[in-house]
Amino acid sequence: MSEDLPLKKSLRCKACGHLMTGFLVQTKGLHYYKCQKKCPGGNISAIQLHKSFEELLNEYQLDLKGIEADAFPEIMQDKLIEISKSDVNAISAAKTKLTQTRKELDLIEERFATGKIDALLYSKFNEKYKAEIFELEEKLLNPNLSSSNLEKCIKTGLKIARKLSKIWVSGDLFNKHKLQHLLFPDGFAYDKQNKRVLTFRTNVFFELIRSISTVLSEIKNGDSIKIDQISARVTP
Repeated sequence: MSEDLPLKKSLRCKACGHLMTGFLVQTKGLHYYKCQKKCPGGNISAIQLHKSFEELLNEYQLDLKGIEADAFPEIMQDKLIEISKSDVNAISAAKTKLTQTRKELDLIEERFATGKIDALLYSKFNEKYKAEIFELEEKLLNPNLSSSNLEKCIKTGLKIARKLSKIWVSGDLFNKHKLQHLLFPDGFAYDKQNKRVLTFRTNVFFELIRSISTVLSEIKNGDSIKIDQISARVTP
């Protein structure tokens, strides 16, 4: 059944946010995704959802029509460096916050050890500070892009982006899960009424590809295309 319901590890209920599971209607031979919390309207046809997911992947798939192949990596590099620079302040703030939170955790442990606070209060703040530390450490795991690995990242990313739909449709369960997590690290939900997949957070690399592709599609056929003009119209 897992092969027939490959989105289970990424799909979340639109109503409650919990990961969804699935089931097979034996009489029809059809698979459905369902909310584990049994939210109203939580059952989704696997056929319809997979079709919508493929349509979403097409938005992030690289189409070099209308631009020279060598130009795309150059645009990507410019925008990724721009984004990396904008992250410096956020990373610095996260490091400062992490240091402060660790000090607060040490203080609460010291106060508990000396009997200045009871076990209930200690447990409450201990969990709070540890959760904050974990979140901040996760945020700092991914360092800024460096010039040494940027070119390699772009080359690998563009290779994947050229065949997103093919990788997902023809890939085994492991590769489907890997691709889903790569593009949408926090998973996604499904809007049954509008028949579309709702994403929470998208890998910045593929979001840039979609942005650049959108700009290219707005340029009329036959018009000259300058790299700096395209780059200026893409919002990181």
